[in-house]
Amino acid sequence: MWMVGEERDFRTGESIGLTIGSAVLWGVAHIATGRQRTGFALMTLYLVVVAFIITLATAFRGELLSLAVRPSWLMGLTIAIASIAVIWSVVILWSFWLVRPATAGRSAAAATAGLLCLLIIAPSAWATRLAYVSHDVVSSVFSATSTTPVVAMDPWNGAPRVNILLVGADAAANRVGVRTDSMTVASVDTATGATTLFSLPRNLEQVQLPKGPARERFPYGFTGEGPQTPACSTRSTSTPRTTPRWCRGYGPAIAAPPCSRRP
Repeated sequence: MWMVGEERDFRTGESIGLTIGSAVLWGVAHIATGRQRTGFALMTLYLVVVAFIITLATAFRGELLSLAVRPSWLMGLTIAIASIAVIWSVVILWSFWLVRPATAGRSAAAATAGLLCLLIIAPSAWATRLAYVSHDVVSSVFSATSTTPVVAMDPWNGAPRVNILLVGADAAANRVGVRTDSMTVASVDTATGATTLFSLPRNLEQVQLPKGPARERFPYGFTGEGPQTPACSTRSTSTPRTTPRWCRGYGPAIAAPPCSRRP
């Protein structure tokens, strides 16, 4: 015969303990109230889900990384996280209802159940949003509307390695132009996907500049001494005469060294 909370007359501490136990392992409260079949079914489902997640995170970590850039899988992950959070919260509330204490102490047990649901929903909502935003980014950046044909068997056209320059820019309303405050090269092995990241210093010294006025003015690059201390970007905007093509809107006809836009 099934027994409800009032029939067992659970005390407040017992109710809270069983509700927490059911949040940690589904089905505990059901078994405590005589619902063995439902309780063991919930336990089995819980253990299967946990084992599945652990297996994916350990044995198939590499495959998961490749799936992380597929919009369909990201959308599936979003739905899966939201579904698990909802089911988990329902189990917690269901468990509380089965082992709810008498009128005295019911508020404390209900508050515990609500807090447990919040602890499940909050991180799940964050993970769901992250998965959805990742899906949106991948879908917009790698759009299928590209006019360049891509061969499925060799999208890199035989290139063994692809190098991508990641540039972090810095600008302000009271300054002219944009400065590259950070430069990082991502070198990707197209066969294995192994990626090497290395950063380029912002102020490189003694690096030969391209042919033109800049190299004539600084034949050995910036040496880091005296007037040659500023970075290339700073020098190109403060003295546009030496780098007319680097500073848009300024030309070699400008006589004054400081950058001052003229109509």
